[in-house]
Amino acid sequence: MSHFNSTAPAWNDIPPLDVCSIAVPTQTGAVSVATTAGQLVISMHNFGVRLRFGECQFGDYGMLIKEPPAVIPVVTNSENLTIIEGGGHTLTLHHQPLSFELLKDSQCIQQSPTDSHFVRQFRPPPVARVDQGWFISPELESSEPVYGLGEKWGSLNKRGQLIRFCNEDALDVNGEASYKNTPFAWSPNGWGAFVHTPAPVTHGVGFAPWSQRAYSMLVAPCLKPGGEVECYLPHLNNSHWCKFPSGEPFESGRTHQLTLSLNDIAVFVPEVTQIPLGPDVAYTDALTSGSLIASLWTN
Repeated sequence: MSHFNSTAPAWNDIPPLDVCSIAVPTQTGAVSVATTAGQLVISMHNFGVRLRFGECQFGDYGMLIKEPPAVIPVVTNSENLTIIEGGGHTLTLHHQPLSFELLKDSQCIQQSPTDSHFVRQFRPPPVARVDQGWFISPELESSEPVYGLGEKWGSLNKRGQLIRFCNEDALDVNGEASYKNTPFAWSPNGWGAFVHTPAPVTHGVGFAPWSQRAYSMLVAPCLKPGGEVECYLPHLNNSHWCKFPSGEPFESGRTHQLTLSLNDIAVFVPEVTQIPLGPDVAYTDALTSGSLIASLWTN
């Protein structure tokens, strides 16, 4: 895998994904597509298309109230193309490299970027697997604005910005840090993108050092090649730390070297700790005084 340099990506050194075999329907109504970096699972919905890369190894922290119902797709396989239809949408996958076109009622609403040059069709890869995580870059038209992404202190139109997306405590409004990020961006041209992950995401929204004609997203749970993470756990008297949510014990008062998967994060709580977990609700007004805690997590 290649390392992704967010300052000046070396596109020539980042190979795009290819499709390796025909698409196969799953028992859940989705479609599984084998790529050079593992399985891509695609489901069709009335609201659009859902793409899932990698395997989820922990919960999504209630980002979805419930799984959206999928529409049973119609799949057409050929040597160089896979066409998946359902819910009024048609998704065409080109195999080498993996790229896409999404149509709604026969009108194209999104596709892989048309940013190209004389060496290859796609200057930035449409989809790639890099050391830090996953990279995908849909198209942006030349003057297309993009809005959303929650609490950010700059222009409402995110076009031209590089936005690092991670909830953190913000003590002012003069930097990028904020704790009310929203993983949804949208365009008046008729499409929106919901990035369903608790991992840090970097959005290059027509960002010139990446591409002025693409909305590129780097989903990067691991910030160092190989997923290596170093963390110091403060001393606890006669106790240790437990990794959340697995409960795995870690000695206190020392530095630990961890290797995390793409879907893992380093969160620790003191031993014998109870964490109240709230119920799944669509908005806070739905909470009542008698339903603030749904369960307790105990290590």
